[in-house]
Amino acid sequence: MESGGIYSQSTNPISKYMEFLLNKSSGINNLGELLAPLNVKYVILVNEVDYQLYDFLYHQKDLKIVLENQGITLFENEHSTACSYAVDSIMHIQSMDDYLTLSKTQDVMQHIYNLESSQDTGNPEPFTPVNTVEKSPVQYTNSAVKPQYTIFTVAQNVSSANWEYNGRKPILFNLGLMPVFESSAGNGNFVYTRFYHIFLPCFIISALTLVAIITVWVKIVHKKQA
Repeated sequence: MESGGIYSQSTNPISKYMEFLLNKSSGINNLGELLAPLNVKYVILVNEVDYQLYDFLYHQKDLKIVLENQGITLFENEHSTACSYAVDSIMHIQSMDDYLTLSKTQDVMQHIYNLESSQDTGNPEPFTPVNTVEKSPVQYTNSAVKPQYTIFTVAQNVSSANWEYNGRKPILFNLGLMPVFESSAGNGNFVYTRFYHIFLPCFIISALTLVAIITVWVKIVHKKQA
């Protein structure tokens, strides 16, 4: 969202990542690959206001136009994406600019990019998507994988914090965005624990409070009628 000279005040790290890519758009021709860690399969361009600023979308080597009419253009990301995927390689980067440079010579979906102090470990392997089934917006079931680390691509409308995999917290966050877990030898569950620890109890308390208020109100009405 834009307002005058203010582009965005979002604190969501995914929004910050998108702002970074848009600011660097003139030097990007692999946007599909750079969106893959977010599990973005489609990009929509609506022809309104300053849509010409996004003409760079037409020059991406991994975005394909699948629908185009007078008011809207739909691009499909031809790079591999997945709700969760597994890798063996961790790479340390100093900044997002380093990441952008590396994306020109390597497939970003074969690595975890760690912005915190660490050493590179492991070797890149072919993209390994993991069979993931959504049981609810706060719980997903994952099949077993061989690579050492599993990355879970959290939807933007849910915080990337407070997710656990088989009761374990993330060991780090890919690009500071998506939680990374030690892979499980068997099937596992991604759970958004904040829902069960905070939101669900609050919902239950609110529901019980509402029932109590209605009960009291009904008793008062009956008493007045009597």
